[in-house]
Amino acid sequence: MTVTNSTIRSNGRTGIHGETVTVNGGTIRDNGWGGIWGRTLSLTNCTIGNNENTGVYGYEGGSVVIVNSNITENTGQGIYSGNANVSNSTIRGNGAGIGGGNITISESSINENDGNGIVSTTVSSTNNTIRGNSVAGIRFSSVGSSGMTGNVITSNRYGVETTSNVSTLIFPAGNDIYSNSEYQLKNSGKAAVTANGNYWGEPTTSELKAGTANLTQIYDSRDNSNVGTVTITSYSEASVVSPTPTYTPIPTSTLIRNTPTATSLSTYTFTPTPASGVAMRVDSSSYVPGKNASVQINLQYEGTLTALGVSLTDLPIGWTFSRVINSNPAVFPSAGAVTPLEFSWIAVPVSPIGLNVILNVPTDETDTQTVRGVVRYRQTGPEIVIPFTVKINPSSYHSADTDQNWEISQSELLRVIQFYNMGGYHCVGSSSTPILTPTNTPTPSVAGVWQTMNSGTQETLYGIWGSSGNDVFAVGRSGIILHYDGIEWKSMSSGTSAWLASPWLHSPASAYVVGHSGTILHFNGYLWTPMNSGTNALLTSVWGNSETEVFAVGYSGTILHYNETSWSRMNSNAWGELTTVWGTSATDVYTVGDDGQILHYDGSTWTPMTNAATDHLSGLWGSSNTDIFAVGFSGTIIHYDGNTWEQMNSGTHLNFSSIWGNSATDVYAVGDEGMILHYDGNSWTPITTGVTKEFFCVWGSSQGDVFAVGDDGTILHHKTLLSPIPRLTPEPIYQPDSFTEDGYIPGPGTNHSCAPHNSDYNPQDWMINQSELLRLIQFYNSGGYYADASGEDGFASGHSTTGGKVSRSSVYPYATGVSAIRDRAVEGSTAVITVTITHGGNLTALGVQEVIPAGWTFDSMLSGGVAIAPSQGSSGILEFTWLTVPSSPITLSYKVNIETDSAQAPINGVVRFRTTGSEETVNISEASTQSTPTPTPTQVSQPSAPTSTPVTSVKHVFIYDNAGDTTGDLSGQTDFDAVDNRNLTIAWDASQGSAADWHIYLRKGLGGANFLGRTASGAATSFDWNAENTLVSADYANGPDFNSVYSFRVVRIDGQLGADDLFDGSAPVGFNLEGGNAISLAKPELPNLNPGQIVIYDDILGGNDLAPSGSTGSDTDKSSSRALQIAWNFGRDASTVNEYHIMVSDNGGEFTYLGQTYDGTINYYWWTPKREFRAHANFADGPQNGHTYQFRVILMPLTGTRANLTSGILQYSVAD
Repeated sequence: MTVTNSTIRSNGRTGIHGETVTVNGGTIRDNGWGGIWGRTLSLTNCTIGNNENTGVYGYEGGSVVIVNSNITENTGQGIYSGNANVSNSTIRGNGAGIGGGNITISESSINENDGNGIVSTTVSSTNNTIRGNSVAGIRFSSVGSSGMTGNVITSNRYGVETTSNVSTLIFPAGNDIYSNSEYQLKNSGKAAVTANGNYWGEPTTSELKAGTANLTQIYDSRDNSNVGTVTITSYSEASVVSPTPTYTPIPTSTLIRNTPTATSLSTYTFTPTPASGVAMRVDSSSYVPGKNASVQINLQYEGTLTALGVSLTDLPIGWTFSRVINSNPAVFPSAGAVTPLEFSWIAVPVSPIGLNVILNVPTDETDTQTVRGVVRYRQTGPEIVIPFTVKINPSSYHSADTDQNWEISQSELLRVIQFYNMGGYHCVGSSSTPILTPTNTPTPSVAGVWQTMNSGTQETLYGIWGSSGNDVFAVGRSGIILHYDGIEWKSMSSGTSAWLASPWLHSPASAYVVGHSGTILHFNGYLWTPMNSGTNALLTSVWGNSETEVFAVGYSGTILHYNETSWSRMNSNAWGELTTVWGTSATDVYTVGDDGQILHYDGSTWTPMTNAATDHLSGLWGSSNTDIFAVGFSGTIIHYDGNTWEQMNSGTHLNFSSIWGNSATDVYAVGDEGMILHYDGNSWTPITTGVTKEFFCVWGSSQGDVFAVGDDGTILHHKTLLSPIPRLTPEPIYQPDSFTEDGYIPGPGTNHSCAPHNSDYNPQDWMINQSELLRLIQFYNSGGYYADASGEDGFASGHSTTGGKVSRSSVYPYATGVSAIRDRAVEGSTAVITVTITHGGNLTALGVQEVIPAGWTFDSMLSGGVAIAPSQGSSGILEFTWLTVPSSPITLSYKVNIETDSAQAPINGVVRFRTTGSEETVNISEASTQSTPTPTPTQVSQPSAPTSTPVTSVKHVFIYDNAGDTTGDLSGQTDFDAVDNRNLTIAWDASQGSAADWHIYLRKGLGGANFLGRTASGAATSFDWNAENTLVSADYANGPDFNSVYSFRVVRIDGQLGADDLFDGSAPVGFNLEGGNAISLAKPELPNLNPGQIVIYDDILGGNDLAPSGSTGSDTDKSSSRALQIAWNFGRDASTVNEYHIMVSDNGGEFTYLGQTYDGTINYYWWTPKREFRAHANFADGPQNGHTYQFRVILMPLTGTRANLTSGILQYSVAD
């Protein structure tokens, strides 16, 4: 996924969530579950701010590259990744700065974060300012390959903290570490640390000069005998960082953004900040005629404001005010008002301030419109006025296409599947939720109360856990899983009928549930899939510290551990039932169970703990490893202070089931007969709720947001309600239910005030049916869509180009035939139904609908690989849907519970499918009926978890003349075609493995590699490059060019790119007109450089290095031959390299993205206006007269670590 110059904000979930994501010039802020999450992330010129949870989250095993970006004010960690490379960026005001396994950071500011500035196992930190972080500036175990030097580390609690346990650790020289409040260097590990050649400030410098052994602000074995020594034998008495990095406040510069194109989500204006004044950015949404548009005015200020107001002075004709969201101005217009629209505050809110103005748009509006306004404020002097202008564009994208790139991603498709599975959708916003009260009298606060929630089930609920108050899961009997989105509880398909006992969330996109018979399910953010636990024991509880450290416990003393790959049993010597597992870290885990047993895990061994309890213990929670509570039968509550477990007086003899707390002085315990007790740090007090059902679990997101679940689907919710703020207006304004990526809320609702979703068209009923869903799946598998007024829904499938229109046919090269036959095998009160589907290929969407007889119910899936299947107990119409169509034949097998007297009753079924056009259907014919049992497939829960299929090592790529050819490989030769029959067919003999798709890349001549197209099917073995294939990239849609040389690479897309997934042709192929000459395929020599060398050549022919590393050089070209070649040698095996990214510093500015090779075998990059290598739009016209350039090349590995090389500085000029 690539996102350019866009704003992604105010979503209830993550702003962007994908496997591989590139963002250039984006703003990602105010999202509910984090800014951007993925495995491979590349961010350039971005602002990631004000998100709940982590700003940038890179999954384990992936990597994050961030250049020239601002990661600010996120409630969790600013950046987390197993491997991160950050340069020229600001990380400020987050819950913590940057953390992970291997961190490389340079030329950046890490300031004023609530936790550590940098915390990682391995850290490379060069030329950074690390200031004002609440804990350590840098906390690390080992120094990375790029070292740790040139840093200014000041005003933190600890300057540097090491946790290394190796025998010796050399802390690098060349840093200024001073004025940190407790310690300049803290040794928390066992390593003997040597730290020479740094500036330590006072009093350390004076103590070192005096020969003091026990330095006041150096923490080591002299302060704690359990840690290692720190030795400093040489030091500097003055700063060693020259020049000292500048510490710059964030508000002004970080809000500057390039103006997006007309297809971007938002437009911006920015006004520079007066000293200690106001910084402003104005965003806008696109509009739908007859609906709404929004203008978001974002303000940040330093110092004190005595007055603040905003006025929209100029609206388009016919546009009126609708409502205001956020920031709570005391004065605002009435609904329907026209300009001027004025918003004022009596007390200026705390910075930052977000004012979101919703405008009504006329039904006949068509063009881009302009809104103008001003921000007015005062400090201690006269009024200051800042004008702004914002453009608002009409929207012509499909509702599902939230990143507006004329393609439907898997994430976008799954969003609509969510509507389908949850029985409908409705608009953001609810007229029943006023946030502005039409009165001048404040409404008194409402104290926290316990209220019964509608769970929608009578099944007993055993467990509850969440990531926030708007993302909560409850589980229970008969495989039930409920999800709470902050509005209502909704049932989810678990794919199992086993009793489920306990959930645990690592993140909104990763959750685990355990239950009876060794059941373990995993949630990926959209679907629950089964995991192999390796046991049949009843599992009672699950808890984890990370994706690689998850623990589950259960009967027969079972303790399991998950390492992100598989579950394995641990040796615990426990007995009987273990009821709960909980911990503070992966090396500090506790479990409790029968007869008062408590076990502790230290990272290697489970050890029994002595305690005063003899009754069954059923619950466990703590605020730290010195403040842990356990509860059990007969009113048992015990407390651990880090040394001993002691009995507490609960005041009851009833049985407890669960305990949870928000802090050491805010703890809840629940159990029999509706019992809820609260602990305030001194004593336990019973709470009366009027509910007498047994509670099995309690959990909360915060002090004022607690849930308890139990018998008969009971859910109690304790919510502290805040007072509405009084308003000086008679017009009530209403708050949206939540901010979402598409403006809709999943599930049925009464608010239909917005435009219906584009997928809801036949019929338009605020629900998504299977036929409508298959239409969107068609777009997903076709690689794109475009606007077409004649289409059934106003769109057509196929790739889009400018304006969302295509310039070529969308017809596949051959027709597709589909047939289906049904078989059944009856055994007593159950039947196995098998539908076999055959097709000729090129299906873009496929689903099956079966109408089973009255009295029959769906039991489980047996085979078929469907993504969407009925829930257990479904009757009547059963629907089965695939995301990616399998190769023919397809066997769909499912089990039903039947009435024995209707075993042979007819089933009416239909197969729905699409190629490129309208939906087609075929009836499913009945093959035979059998009253005797036949062998059935092994039962699995659906949707099944993906498995990895072994792949062959064969890597042959063939080039054929015509579509369908299987002989006559043209590699190393020239192909001659007629003008109206230009085609090259690229074929390969590699096995499919786990492939879901194949991508084809080409190189023209010795230029860079570029994306040619995709197969949209993992079963494909060839790709036709011609004008008729709609899966060809728009850049190459007309077919091969005459008098050209091409080389091809085929990439298997199976979720994890490795060397075994890359397939290169054995030789290039020439292409020319019939009757023309053969094309020379001679290959000029590639740059031959020493390992670690990077050079700048005058043109694409090579020559002398114009600016060796560390020096300054010059080059002068004619205007007609402007060109530079950057070449390099990292000394790496090319088979371990995916590609290279080239960055450029223009006129001494920050390094920004120039282009990439798309191929690890290419060790050069041509920068010319002729674009043999694709360049970023900002640099597409080649090098420019009077500019100074410096280049940095980043190696993007398939295996191993990233690396970079930086060139010298080149002064470039043009003279004719």
